[in-house]
Amino acid sequence: MGIDENMTSPEIYVSLLDQFASAGTYDEEDNPDFAGDPLYAYLMSQMRDSWLRARVLANPVQMSVFYNITLEFVFQQLKMYRYNLMRSQSLQNKIRETHEWDSNRRQAGWHALMQEVEERNPGFTSYYKQKFQEEKNMSDDILWQHFLDDWKESEVKQVLQECRSTTESRCPSVAQQTRMSMQEVEDYMKKNLVTEDEFMQAWSAMSGIWNSTMFERLRKVIQIQKKYPILTEIANKMGRMADEDSLHQMSVSSGRVYQMNHASKSDVSGVTVGNDLNSMLPLEMAQASDETLSDLFLYKYVSHRLQTFSYKSEIFKPVHQLIPQPAKRKGPMIVCLDTSASMIGEPEKISNSLLLKLLEISDRQKRDLYLLSFAVSVYPVDVKKDRARLFEYFKKTSSGDTNARSMMEKMFELLHQHTTYMSSDVLWITDFKIPMVEKNLLEAMQESRREGIRFYGLQIGLNDRNDWNAYFDEKYVLETNRIVRSS
Repeated sequence: MGIDENMTSPEIYVSLLDQFASAGTYDEEDNPDFAGDPLYAYLMSQMRDSWLRARVLANPVQMSVFYNITLEFVFQQLKMYRYNLMRSQSLQNKIRETHEWDSNRRQAGWHALMQEVEERNPGFTSYYKQKFQEEKNMSDDILWQHFLDDWKESEVKQVLQECRSTTESRCPSVAQQTRMSMQEVEDYMKKNLVTEDEFMQAWSAMSGIWNSTMFERLRKVIQIQKKYPILTEIANKMGRMADEDSLHQMSVSSGRVYQMNHASKSDVSGVTVGNDLNSMLPLEMAQASDETLSDLFLYKYVSHRLQTFSYKSEIFKPVHQLIPQPAKRKGPMIVCLDTSASMIGEPEKISNSLLLKLLEISDRQKRDLYLLSFAVSVYPVDVKKDRARLFEYFKKTSSGDTNARSMMEKMFELLHQHTTYMSSDVLWITDFKIPMVEKNLLEAMQESRREGIRFYGLQIGLNDRNDWNAYFDEKYVLETNRIVRSS
């Protein structure tokens, strides 16, 4: 097994979990490339467990608990592997230094060196001790190099074996914790009438650790969405969701491609709803060909809500259909959050609630989520990789003035570091009492929109200014219980 590939990288394990979560499938036979890998063995034992499979495949909440706890365990172990390999770097450096010893230095220092190596690798030095007893071998560069190569390999094996032993010893307790957490969550949700949506949002922020006290704190933040339903609508826009239940994804510029030809019928008797493309009303055809309305058209198609003609004769059969092509991954979501003094109080609560909803969507869609909190300075947080910092942010109080220029520069930097940036979604949460920035930044924002990046704005509180409106695909104004869509 390659050290840099499997033992320190999570991709293969995440792929196995994703396959299980999305389709309920797993490897029927062990992969020989992972022989001796306790992480792989643990994943396989869990996914093959009939009791666990029955629960997680039938219940999204149970699957989420299993997935997050297991993934967090994988990340912890790989982090430990990387740390121990880094600690062994001093030995790697010493091996490189020893490579430069000349025959005199070898003759003077080989006894002490063998003793040091033997302490960590019992039995390893016996062959080389015998060889180096003969003074002539001290000048044999090939023999010396073989010794150094074998020493290095032995040290790496030693580190990995220690890591594997630690992981193997932890597996039973993690398996027990997973089952206990799954049962506790199920019981808690029933007792406290927790909805699936509330749980999923809070759980996304809890990093795979079930804690009822923390859950209730997060639940209070999440319930603000009931007071301001527009927050869910904005989150679904960011996630490119077509309906309130977030079940149907809208197409994106880099996503599914649909091709369609039109047809006609006669014998019309009225209007109904369905997804017969040959019977569409002209209005639906217009939506299909309008780039700004195509997402709505696709949603109505998949949900059988297209307005279509009905006919006295039903002998006509549709001869055209939408043919989907594979979708590419959506780009990152970036939330630019104003934390200046004017956002103290209710605006902070609203912002935190919306962030939790976006985190849950980003987890579900496997998209990156960045938070750029800005006032005088800009503080970027990679939310999915550093959820602890998100909790630190929740504890802070807004203060200071607003500097949009630095925020926008960081926003563009984050956008363009992703290959999928043209399918990104950006949300500004602010009171929009923001001084206008330089023309080049505004032009860059408009150019980004033309490339397919969508910009949304949530203005919290009244503000007579409207100079920012032209730079957003859609902008909302929220004042207490009154919500206005500005553009």
